[in-house]
Amino acid sequence: MDITTMYINSDSVKGDSIIVPVGAGNHDGSNLRLKFIPGKNKSTIVFGAGELSYLIEHGDTILMFSNFDEQKKHFVKTRFIRAYKREPNDELAYGMYYYINKILVAGNYSLIDSVGTAFKVNLSQDGKVSGFFNFKSYIINIDLNSDVNDNLDEISFETLSNANTNFSFKINKDTLELYDMYENVDSTKLVLGKLKYTLIRQK
Repeated sequence: MDITTMYINSDSVKGDSIIVPVGAGNHDGSNLRLKFIPGKNKSTIVFGAGELSYLIEHGDTILMFSNFDEQKKHFVKTRFIRAYKREPNDELAYGMYYYINKILVAGNYSLIDSVGTAFKVNLSQDGKVSGFFNFKSYIINIDLNSDVNDNLDEISFETLSNANTNFSFKINKDTLELYDMYENVDSTKLVLGKLKYTLIRQK
């Protein structure tokens, strides 16, 4: 299983174990049992069919997940960093979205619309929007797979009336560009349209 995110809530410990929600490939979700018993050595504990250990780097907790790759026929170690201390409503994907927002787009911007009017816009790490017309929140599509119309980097904005407006986006240094997009003739792929908005990050 290619785990990309997990949520360990210590409040859910029962006996010598805890059920941990995990996400695989940003697409599928399941649960694994984390058992507080030693793995193959004293520094690991049993996690599903693999093992979990931790280390501290620069004050941050790093989790190390080790499992056997049947195709490659050897053990693979994956590093996990803590994205958020506690996720609201125990939402598995929240930490992933929070961290991706933080790295890619969160910040203060000067937005220039198609007629040259400038606005002060904030995109927060937790997906909130202020100053961008009637948009109240945003979400980046991180579930990239082989589905139809899933070929462009996409960001979706939700309005105050709970309607969604989707754009494709490009990042060039301090500039975030939002583009219209439309389906191709056989509705299998999205095609990049005209540049709609330019947002320039403010330092």
